[in-house]
Amino acid sequence: MKKHIFGLAGAGLLLVGAFYLVPAQEKLPDLPVLTEKGYNAVGKKDVFVMLVGKDSCRPCLVAKKYLVPLLLERYKGNQHVHVVKVDIGEVDAFEREFVRVFEVKVTPTLFVVQDGQVLWGQEGFDKEETDAVLKDIADAVNEALKAI
Repeated sequence: MKKHIFGLAGAGLLLVGAFYLVPAQEKLPDLPVLTEKGYNAVGKKDVFVMLVGKDSCRPCLVAKKYLVPLLLERYKGNQHVHVVKVDIGEVDAFEREFVRVFEVKVTPTLFVVQDGQVLWGQEGFDKEETDAVLKDIADAVNEALKAI
């Protein structure tokens, strides 16, 4: 089942998430940056777990601190699941098209995508909802992997 979770509630999460401090000197996990070439190189049925944001976005840094390490650990070694970021801080033609097609309005935005279709998405991130977001992502990924 494909579903979109967007709207004003996401904007509220963005504001709440902005108040969690991430020290500037703290080393946050690196995610591979999704490029057009990389996106087109993998199998159509592969699943992308995407963090759309930019390095100057405080809620994006909060997501990188609290959510990304758990995602990387959960999907480590799974050749069909790619945890990536779409960096819209330095926008080129691919990022502009991505933002337009996926209707990104706020950062961070999280997506689970397979074969160009959004299976799950959420605007904003609040560290207090990490477990719920992980469950939603896992549910969407598990459903998508059934098609492989």
